[in-house]
Amino acid sequence: MMTRLMANIKISNIISQLIYEFPDMRFMQLLMVIDAVIDTDQFNEESSVTLERIKNKIKQLRQK
Repeated sequence: MMTRLMANIKISNIISQLIYEFPDMRFMQLLMVIDAVIDTDQFNEESSVTLERIKNKIKQLRQK
């Protein structure tokens, strides 16, 4: 089982990699593009849920 800490670290690593891949993007743009931030209140969302959404979005983007 993935802990909240492990999920947070994975999310952080993904974002760090994207910062280098897309240096012209603003930070919030990166978060929006990978669905880390969506139009709902995510305050209580578990990190593992956020991580799965990010992974799925990146997979979709790379298939295009």
